[in-house]
Amino acid sequence: MKKTLIFTVPPIHPIPPHHAAAVEWWVYNVASRLNTPSEIVCIRQGEIQQEIVNSNCSIYRIKIGNAYKRVFQKWTRWDPLSYAWRIAQRIKKINGGQKNLIVHNSISLYIKISRYYPVQNMILHMHNIQDTTALNAPIKIITPSVFLAQWYQNRVPQAEVKIIPNGIDAELYSGHDRWTRNKLNLAENDTVILYAGRLSPEKGPLELMQAIDLLNTQRHPLKLVIIGDPRANNEGHRAEYQKQIREMAQKMGDKCILAGSVAPAEMHKVYSIANLTVVPSRFEEPFCMVALESMASAIPVLVSPRGGITEFVIEGETGFHLREPLSTESIAQDIITTLNQPMLEDIGQFASNKIIAEYDWQTVANKLARTLEDWV
Repeated sequence: MKKTLIFTVPPIHPIPPHHAAAVEWWVYNVASRLNTPSEIVCIRQGEIQQEIVNSNCSIYRIKIGNAYKRVFQKWTRWDPLSYAWRIAQRIKKINGGQKNLIVHNSISLYIKISRYYPVQNMILHMHNIQDTTALNAPIKIITPSVFLAQWYQNRVPQAEVKIIPNGIDAELYSGHDRWTRNKLNLAENDTVILYAGRLSPEKGPLELMQAIDLLNTQRHPLKLVIIGDPRANNEGHRAEYQKQIREMAQKMGDKCILAGSVAPAEMHKVYSIANLTVVPSRFEEPFCMVALESMASAIPVLVSPRGGITEFVIEGETGFHLREPLSTESIAQDIITTLNQPMLEDIGQFASNKIIAEYDWQTVANKLARTLEDWV
């Protein structure tokens, strides 16, 4: 009998996610494609408690009421029926023999669940960089890139680390269900630059806006479309940064369109409006779903050469790199240089063929299955 596989994530987004949430989207797409019994355990935010995805996959959602949050999580900090405890209790109730649990993107949640569930049956799947201080025992770790695998291996030398990338639904990207430029009042002869992602300092959207504004003053007519919630944060440095984003968009007028957040299931429709997708990250990207999705759509990408993103965005072959150090002026010049590349469309199509062939969700699920065979 195949061992039941359990996936869980921090109590932030439900699965499938309503908004941009790459980790939860990975879990949903991979778990639902495995040829083995699996259950996703996540937070409940108005959805039904239990849902059958297909004959092999189901979802169980944990509801934490407002009264419980106020009394136990906010006031007393006692939290006797914690999210981690409830996950462990749910696993014990699932029929079948041994269950293997994959905890996604939370070392803290992994440690908390390990108090109630045997570590030998647990795997930690890290999608970005987190503090590893609490990891002081042999552990199995999955990452999406060589860059992130090496980062964790260096800091947790006793860990066994394997690489399984993020993915796309190849069938969707091979279809014709796409946004048209009319949706955003764009003309067919507009040159459109696309940014998609968090509107936070480490991702660099404000510098990109400034670069596009500079180019327009230099008589390079460009339109910038930004996918992301410009009011996602109500306080702190991100809220102040998003205020600057909104003010800059107002200054740019019709040269900048704040299109708001788009659900992961709809993102494949977006890229077709663009001539070029720019990823001006100011930190080491663990992977970068936006670049992968844009490439799958045959829309060329111009990215910061940082972290795991350079493992599939190869300069002059599958995409283009921004020059370091990043500045408003350098980003602006790199955009014009890239748009003037004579092989731009050919490189976009080559990248699309490669991504669709190698990064389909079923291929990712198969890699996970082989990894689990090695480990368990």
